[in-house]
Amino acid sequence: MVSKTKLLIILITLIILIVYTRYNRIYQENKRKIKLNQLETIAKSGDIILYNHIPKNNILRYMHIRLQQFLIGISYTHVGLVHKKSDGKLYICEVTAKDKYKELKYGESTGNTSCYLLKDRIKNYEGIVSIRLLNKSLTIEQEKLLAQTLNQTYHFVNNIRKHILYNCLIRKICPGCTSYKRSGIYCSEYISLLLKTIGVLNKNKDTACIYPLHFTRGYDTYSFVPGYSYTPEYEIVVT
Repeated sequence: MVSKTKLLIILITLIILIVYTRYNRIYQENKRKIKLNQLETIAKSGDIILYNHIPKNNILRYMHIRLQQFLIGISYTHVGLVHKKSDGKLYICEVTAKDKYKELKYGESTGNTSCYLLKDRIKNYEGIVSIRLLNKSLTIEQEKLLAQTLNQTYHFVNNIRKHILYNCLIRKICPGCTSYKRSGIYCSEYISLLLKTIGVLNKNKDTACIYPLHFTRGYDTYSFVPGYSYTPEYEIVVT
């Protein structure tokens, strides 16, 4: 029979391992930083932008997000895609809810798909912005397909909470139990559509219930087409 002393030693050892693992992960995340000015010279079409909104004017929410970041790492709340237009300028393309995402400090959210100048969008964002760099540049054909898709207008999903409840929870547990239909598209789904169009994301991947989390490095092995990969997240530093 295991003594109380041995159980205590095992428990302390497990706690030390958990703390060390978390510290090491945070340390590695903090090491991966890139300056905005530097980013402008290496970013390209197809790179993924991840956002973590941290409202500084809401102390309780700020502390909650920072605690969550320490315990489980950065929890991304929004995602966009880099597009280098024919004018040579870098843009971030995304879809946001009309008048609901207060973190959208640059430009106006119309509730439709939009592209914003990369530098201005990141400078004016309230929170953490990270980038994952695609391992190779898009071909001319892929760039054309991306531009064509970006020219199409998509509306933000009419009620994302209902969509998650009915389509991502109830329907998966009990198919046919709900007749709820939604209109529109949300941020992660839109980026999935763009990546599928250019042949980077697996076309068989179900993206009806995909979230910003699914664009972090832990989900790469079964999502991206062989031959395509992304770097880990680099936090973008505005100086």
